[in-house]
Amino acid sequence: IYTLHRNENFWGKDADVFKPERWEEFTPVRGSYLPFGQGSRACLGNTFAMLEMKIALAVMLQNFEFSPSPMHLTIKLSNYVTTRPEDDFTVQVRLLNSKK
Repeated sequence: IYTLHRNENFWGKDADVFKPERWEEFTPVRGSYLPFGQGSRACLGNTFAMLEMKIALAVMLQNFEFSPSPMHLTIKLSNYVTTRPEDDFTVQVRLLNSKK
């Protein structure tokens, strides 16, 4: 995985450089990015990380209300593997009343 994630054919001449901004306009080629590995040598933390994300999402949904901003009351959807918005849109977030 180390060499795959530094392959200049996928990532460019600066593949060894830490560049988080690379992800702003970049989608990796399928199979060129395996953050948790695969198969019998997959990272043990994968399941734990996925569980943490689910818990974080559940806590956010319990404590906040999410709604489209007035600027984006109509959202065009595109169907790929999952349904997603065609364009960027803004979301308003409101803290729900705390019962604690």
